[in-house]
Amino acid sequence: MSTEILRVIIDGLNAPPFDRNLTLVKLDSMSNEKLLQTLSDVLSWIEGLVPISEFIDIRSESADETAMRILATLRILKYPPPRDIDEIQRWRLDLLEGNKRAIYPILKWIFENVDQLKERIYIGRHLTRVEVPLEEQTPEVTRLMQEMELKMEEFKVLHSQNVEARGDFLRALDVRNDLKAMNEEREQLQRKIERCKRRTSRRPDMGNLLKTSERLRLEMERAQELKMQKMDQERAVNQAEQRMTRLGRVLTEEEHRRDEADPKTIIQKLRREIEVNRYLIDEKLEHDLNTLKTNLEVVQRILAQPNATKADVDKLKERIEQLNSECMELALQRDRRDEASEDKLAIYRHQSVNVQRKKANVADLLQMTRQNI
Repeated sequence: MSTEILRVIIDGLNAPPFDRNLTLVKLDSMSNEKLLQTLSDVLSWIEGLVPISEFIDIRSESADETAMRILATLRILKYPPPRDIDEIQRWRLDLLEGNKRAIYPILKWIFENVDQLKERIYIGRHLTRVEVPLEEQTPEVTRLMQEMELKMEEFKVLHSQNVEARGDFLRALDVRNDLKAMNEEREQLQRKIERCKRRTSRRPDMGNLLKTSERLRLEMERAQELKMQKMDQERAVNQAEQRMTRLGRVLTEEEHRRDEADPKTIIQKLRREIEVNRYLIDEKLEHDLNTLKTNLEVVQRILAQPNATKADVDKLKERIEQLNSECMELALQRDRRDEASEDKLAIYRHQSVNVQRKKANVADLLQMTRQNI
């Protein structure tokens, strides 16, 4: 983990209401159980339902209860999980084991978005829908559910108006403070100008001094421009020298291979290159082309649609979060199904997918290297 991530976490945990007095060494030496407890405490603080003295002790609940509670809170907060299904499974296991690979990014994300997450919790608390089984949906219950939907829509409108009003107030306050500061600066400048006028009013060569000062200012600006141009030229020279050194090294290696190569080695090398190029043409480039065509069709459909409003964007974001949650749920169902059936081929399927992914990554790296050369 980078020092920046650790510094954000330490600053957040050392601030009220936690006051942990942590250092880099203390944070790095925390056990997995302590890290999981810390994440639970931070999530409880974000939810704001109980005081810090009444935070849940994870030792008082089962591992499944802790997992369900933390994952449910992260889902409400809309924490972005890994996109790959296998990575989601690994991330979820690391999270429940208190592994720092999963805990540290979550803590950093929370401490960097505290106000936004608290507001998201507040909104989610008032917009959570109660799922009622069909057999329990009497006419009275249906009427209450419809009334609740109307109240939720009314809450959304009122909350948006409240947020907009608070933003207008803060902007007006900032403008007022800026005007006050500019007035003070103007008064200071006026006093300085008056003092300068009094000191220079009796000098007979004042006109020549002003012209000389103007020429000096122009020359200083010109010198600054030349300095920037010099830096740009030096940077370009360094890049050219680095490229020349790299090409010289490649040339030396090729000359060395030429001196030591025999026909059999050259033929084997050409065969390998043919196999790689055949893979790039038959599989990699075809896959990339299909992906680009699909992306182009998506862009064309988007361009054909009317201009999206903020409400449309918000709906799309909600849809994305919903799909992410569904992906996590499908991964859970798949894991349960694999465990129930004891599918011995599952590990080989995962390995096959990983091999295909690594193969595609190596092909991308090969293309980038060829372009750089």
